[in-house]
Amino acid sequence: MADAESFLREHLDGECLAALERLVSAQSTSNTITVQERYIDGFRTGAKFMLDILTGESENLAPLVQTEA
Repeated sequence: MADAESFLREHLDGECLAALERLVSAQSTSNTITVQERYIDGFRTGAKFMLDILTGESENLAPLVQTEA
């Protein structure tokens, strides 16, 4: 991608180069937002796992083998 961007920067001028700049900037912004959203989602998922473990309320924490008491 970097090579393609460098090539385009060398061969474009004027309005086309400005359009490339806007495209690169928009892609960077989009990537940043995506990374932030993924981080937040992972953090929330981890927090939910911790709460499930601490409260013992999750069905995922049930023993794999049921024993009769």
